[in-house]
Amino acid sequence: AIRHLVKTGQMTFPDYCRLRHRLRCGGFAFVPLEAEEICHWLERTSTNNGQLSESVELRMMRQTAARGDSLALTNWHQAFALASNSRAACTRAISALWEKAEERPETIMAWSAWIWRNLMATVVPGHQVLDQAAYRNLVSEVVSLRIGSLLLPLATGSQELQESYSQWLEQSVLQHFRPANADRIRAALESSKSAIESLDIDPAAYREAYMEQLDLCGREKVKGEQVPIAFSFSKIEIRD
Repeated sequence: AIRHLVKTGQMTFPDYCRLRHRLRCGGFAFVPLEAEEICHWLERTSTNNGQLSESVELRMMRQTAARGDSLALTNWHQAFALASNSRAACTRAISALWEKAEERPETIMAWSAWIWRNLMATVVPGHQVLDQAAYRNLVSEVVSLRIGSLLLPLATGSQELQESYSQWLEQSVLQHFRPANADRIRAALESSKSAIESLDIDPAAYREAYMEQLDLCGREKVKGEQVPIAFSFSKIEIRD
């Protein structure tokens, strides 16, 4: 209903974001994440040497998201839906931020790192209603989908931003899953492969990048150097 006020011009988007912030401050147990709101507050924060100064609004968003596991869920489907909706909002926010060619890559990397660390690398809801085996499977699937969503090609045409994104993805996300959880990265590659196959992308160009990264997934080092697992986005061409 509140979103409708924005669509009909009865409320500005900044006022909408401020209202959602007040709901979180007021103790509302669940205020769904929205990509536009995440971007709105991140773009109004300051960064220094790649470090983001968390605003009050972002802190409340982080704390509310962390309380998602306390919701009265009743089954696997509810837990998966909650995790999926949050993942989708975060992925859209990260993609939108990397389309801002006017921003310095270091700033976008700091914004993306905040989203991943505080909204995506979080507790998966559902442990209160699922048995141990079911919850373990849910966590594995959710983590793979979270990583896989970040492996999709960027919409930006800037080679510099593509390379910076690949660097951020490697340093902030992927390297923390090696070596103990390399299987999650392989599962994420399969997830992103399925998603990409549903888009209009040159299969041959994608296959080369996919097989290269899948091969690297099982190796920690080559000739004493750390191997980046992030996709070579320049090899993936989206058709007009």
